[in-house]
Amino acid sequence: MTKLQKLLQQYFAPFRRSGHSLTETGHGTGCIKQPKWKIKLHRAMRAKHKTIGAAPFDWVKGWDCEETTGVKFPIKNQNGAGECGGCAGSRFLEIVRTILGVPFEEVSEKSIYAPNAVQGGGMSMQALENQIANKGANSQADVPSWNNGFPPTEQFAEDKTWMTPELLQKAMLRAGWTAKTVAIDRESIAQAIRDYGAVIWIIEGSNNNTWNSQFPKHPVKGEQTWWHFMCSKGAIGNQINKYQSWGLMNGTTPIGLNGIQSFTDDYINSGYIHDVFTFFPTTQQAQKSTLIALIYRLMQLLGILQKQ
Repeated sequence: MTKLQKLLQQYFAPFRRSGHSLTETGHGTGCIKQPKWKIKLHRAMRAKHKTIGAAPFDWVKGWDCEETTGVKFPIKNQNGAGECGGCAGSRFLEIVRTILGVPFEEVSEKSIYAPNAVQGGGMSMQALENQIANKGANSQADVPSWNNGFPPTEQFAEDKTWMTPELLQKAMLRAGWTAKTVAIDRESIAQAIRDYGAVIWIIEGSNNNTWNSQFPKHPVKGEQTWWHFMCSKGAIGNQINKYQSWGLMNGTTPIGLNGIQSFTDDYINSGYIHDVFTFFPTTQQAQKSTLIALIYRLMQLLGILQKQ
């Protein structure tokens, strides 16, 4: 076997979860650890988000998806299950489809996570990317992520009994995206959030008594660490990048500030953020979103005319 064949075999090898969880906040690792060379290779294989020629990010004004869309996006709760990939992916779709003009709907994190969960919990970056790009996701109404009003257990999050041909076909309405790699620096991430609506990133954290806070601190050498998916909410000034967390509600007290955590330049430059990527709509997805938005507006107009 040649050296190239060995590398390809390792690249496509099955993923295994570390089996640990962050006890500080009680939620699972969620993102499957991979060799850093594998992450770098995959980043190189994607299209690139280009900042050359783009307008610099306005750090005084900032950018926030809720201010842009007028929608208050609900905080998600993975409740110890390893579905932070489902939370990040569903939040991304909620934000960008709303920006494209589609009426806001909650997207099911379970519909993204369950088809891709590995034994013991968690999913890989490649699986999350493929699910959003090619398979889509279901609405929360069709595939509830909570079990009769209670946040999910790992068993419930991984359950696949809902996966009928009809629901898998409905998920395709939200498919049709192409992934783009975003450079891991403050300006590139902020521009990508502004230009595409959100980014997803893989961050490595540890139990250092700040993971539950508004401003988590990066691990230090020698600490045991875990990998997580997170989805951006926006970017704010004072050289602080503000991201939507996976939104675990710890009892009655949310993590961070009302469920939102902020990661400063110190964390971004620490080497503990392993991947940042976004998606832009394919022509097919853009057409679907435009059509849905048009139908919604026509229904609104019809309702107004009927009242008159």
